[in-house]
Amino acid sequence: MEPYVLHLNEMLKRFDSMKPDEAATFRTHNTSNHERESSHRVALWTLDRTDRHAAWNLALDAFGPQATSPAWYVALRGSAQPDERQLKDAHSMLYMAQCAAHALIVRDFIVAGGFTQADYDMLTQPWREVVGKLHPDDAEMRRFSGIETVTSRRQSAQEIYETLEEAALLDSPGMRIPGTFDGRDCTQGVSYCSSPFSGDPIGAYTLDVETWDPAVADRAIARVSAEHDADARSVLFVAAETWGVRLRQVQGDSEIPPKIADSIIRAIGEGRVIVERPIPEPEWFESEYPSAAALLAQLTEAGFQFHAQPPEAPEIDEVDDYILAGLEDDTFAFVRLSSLGQAASKKLLHAHIFIEEDWAENLPDLMNAYFRVECPHVFISGNGWVVRLVSDGNHAASEADLNTAAHIVRNALGGKVFYDS
Repeated sequence: MEPYVLHLNEMLKRFDSMKPDEAATFRTHNTSNHERESSHRVALWTLDRTDRHAAWNLALDAFGPQATSPAWYVALRGSAQPDERQLKDAHSMLYMAQCAAHALIVRDFIVAGGFTQADYDMLTQPWREVVGKLHPDDAEMRRFSGIETVTSRRQSAQEIYETLEEAALLDSPGMRIPGTFDGRDCTQGVSYCSSPFSGDPIGAYTLDVETWDPAVADRAIARVSAEHDADARSVLFVAAETWGVRLRQVQGDSEIPPKIADSIIRAIGEGRVIVERPIPEPEWFESEYPSAAALLAQLTEAGFQFHAQPPEAPEIDEVDDYILAGLEDDTFAFVRLSSLGQAASKKLLHAHIFIEEDWAENLPDLMNAYFRVECPHVFISGNGWVVRLVSDGNHAASEADLNTAAHIVRNALGGKVFYDS
């Protein structure tokens, strides 16, 4: 039997035994369909000059939309109500496995000006990064070779947080994650660094930790993957059968270790990258609002109404002198919102506005360091500014009121909503 047929048979066996999370990782690769399809056409052009059409057709059948393996795909297709995203991802995975198999079949014919090494790597990279080499002479691409995995056991989000903290991957608890409201087991931790530009101690990244029942693992992984896709600051998502950890850059000028995914997996002892983006290089940012008055003007334009509030208002426990000085140089303001826009609750809220040009959207931590409040509150923050919405005892807005107001403010100013613990 020809060597390429032996290698193809080994690939088919490995594909049959592939785990769902391994298969799901294929969809994380950012290579455009156009680039992959271009290399695939070159492989087909090369095939026409060989006698390997039977093997090519075997790969078409094995990884086509009516594939009879692997077991996870058969079960998915046989479901009474298959999830549309799962089916789309499955078809994408099958296609990329087919591309890898076809590249393997014509690997012997790699030549400059024809089917090149770049074409081969383009078609085989997803498989080689997730599963391993297709051919003994392939360069190693597997991201986590040498990291042992274990059978996933149920842990609480707090247990995983403590594991990551012991591994020096987290420094302190982070903000409360909104998902906690509906009963999900999740928590957040923060790692800090020094800004290479300002020298300030800043948040480098947050890790959102979540656990789930194995029965809903596919649905949970799909949901967090969608959250990653929608968040430009989200860098990677690592998961196993019962847990997931999503890493998000805190500030644009923060530094994230280049092998952070490896470190997370080593610390927990299992898992793999589900989705990821290249780790961003630190870069400086432009402060979006030069003064508290400029931010208030933007809120006014969006339809908000408010009046000044003295700093000795009842919801304020203790205010640092640095904050009070900001009242004079227009970098801090206390206001009471008497109208929250057309879609918001009529209940009144206080707003604390802070401008600090050397900090990006990690400013909620800095505001808490200068003064905390005990009343229910939520932050909206962007580069160089933060707004904290607070409900005091006299005008008790509900958590839903706070959340509604926060998202209206975010729509008016930009930035991101943060929930304090």
